[in-house]
Amino acid sequence: MVCGYLPSPYDCTCSTLISLYGPKLIKMLEDKYTPDVICNAINMCNSESGETCRLFPAPKALGASMSPSQFNEYVKDVKKKFDFSNVTVNICDWLPQACNIGDHKPVFDDDNDLFSTYDGLRGHNWRGKDCDDTHNGVFPGRLDDDIATDNNCNGIFGVDPTTNIPYEKQWCEGTGQMGIAILGDSATAHFRIPPNYLVAKNLSFANFAGLLRNAENELDFPMLSWSTGHQLASQYAPDIEGPVDSIYMRLRENNLCNHNDY
Repeated sequence: MVCGYLPSPYDCTCSTLISLYGPKLIKMLEDKYTPDVICNAINMCNSESGETCRLFPAPKALGASMSPSQFNEYVKDVKKKFDFSNVTVNICDWLPQACNIGDHKPVFDDDNDLFSTYDGLRGHNWRGKDCDDTHNGVFPGRLDDDIATDNNCNGIFGVDPTTNIPYEKQWCEGTGQMGIAILGDSATAHFRIPPNYLVAKNLSFANFAGLLRNAENELDFPMLSWSTGHQLASQYAPDIEGPVDSIYMRLRENNLCNHNDY
């Protein structure tokens, strides 16, 4: 069974959902219902405001100019036809961690400074790695002359005993030190669905070994992107390959005071 190729806890979630809804979903696909109709019929594509989500054209039989209210009525009819009227599938009940990133903040952040020591779930794959997650005054990019503590997590702290000047000030002041901040997610975070996930002959446990990690990053790869990339693509093989170069890497290469500031 395909679900057996998925890592825990996705294997159990997949098996449960397939056993509950699999036959009906297969029938809907055979009857050529669009992904939007199917997703809304099982209540997985409703926003908090109650509006339905539509990414694909309306079903051909109904015309491309279908209004939101007409689409909602159509979905209601589909629910009745396939007996989905009383079905409520909340993905957050099955995979709560996937929903904890809705506010785009790190899930694991003990000191609430918006930086984390964990890589996924909006952690340091997305922004600089916190070097002290017990102190909210210590985080990447902080403007401060580090003395006893590396307050900005760039690895520079302490005082030169011969000049009594903090190393942060002595080495970084006036060097054009700067970090990089990007507005937007998937467009700048290298969104990618690994092609090997979609090729039937590649189905294997090894093929999906990185699924949990990729899901925690929402199928984004900010650590490999053109803007904030800072890791090697080989660490994510076979899901992605190729060279990695980024604005952050260039900034860091030019000035090590910029380390971890992304």
